[in-house]
Amino acid sequence: MAIMWTVWPLDGDMINWLTSQNIEFPSSASRFPTGFEIKRILADPALQVTVNDNGIGKTFQALIETQADAKHRWANLMITEYTGDEEPQKLYFEKGDETLIWDVLKQLSAHSGPLVLIDDAGDPPRVITPDTDLVITPR
Repeated sequence: MAIMWTVWPLDGDMINWLTSQNIEFPSSASRFPTGFEIKRILADPALQVTVNDNGIGKTFQALIETQADAKHRWANLMITEYTGDEEPQKLYFEKGDETLIWDVLKQLSAHSGPLVLIDDAGDPPRVITPDTDLVITPR
């Protein structure tokens, strides 16, 4: 089970790496989501979100919780250096439920294009789009 989940767009380096790993990906444009796009997803009434926003140039943290399927799920979205609502944000997840992380990234990818999810447990990277189905690889 992963502890850290890195999120990255399909930039040149990521495309080269995915190609070298024989991982398929769409040819869609891709970028990091903006602060506004992230905050819009976090405003979903189905989520309970506790935000710790320290301002521009500082950390932004959102503890995301949901009671989907009568199961409590949570994920901790992190931005090390928040650059502003209109700016792209390098985000990652520190711990959390893989299903909820996928749901958040599927929604974000509708705005930013495909996003690559890389866990620290050594599983292959996964390309997330709005149409991606969750497939958890048993260890």
